[in-house]
Amino acid sequence: MAIDKIAVRELVLYSENDSACYQRYLALFENYAKKKKRGVFNKEKAIKGIVNVYIPFCARKYRKDFGGFPRLTHADKMYMAKDYVFWGMWENQGLKHIKKARKIKSKRRKR
Repeated sequence: MAIDKIAVRELVLYSENDSACYQRYLALFENYAKKKKRGVFNKEKAIKGIVNVYIPFCARKYRKDFGGFPRLTHADKMYMAKDYVFWGMWENQGLKHIKKARKIKSKRRKR
């Protein structure tokens, strides 16, 4: 089955720029970073969590905000999830990045 890269890219861009989706992203990867630090991180379970929790949340939010969105196949979701696990855990340096992002967010709310 072919991957709809245009729809996947659209949802990735939306999820990175929407505050509710980004907060879910931070919570999910904070959990994964803690598991990695303890030594119990399982990449397959992380991918499954993203496919079953994060991607459907962002897709529903996109549909609510903008109307229609093409239905993502399981292959599309797996393609997105593998990309999120790779960039979330290795490029963003795990827990350090997440704590810094949360600290900035909390300072903005106090104003």
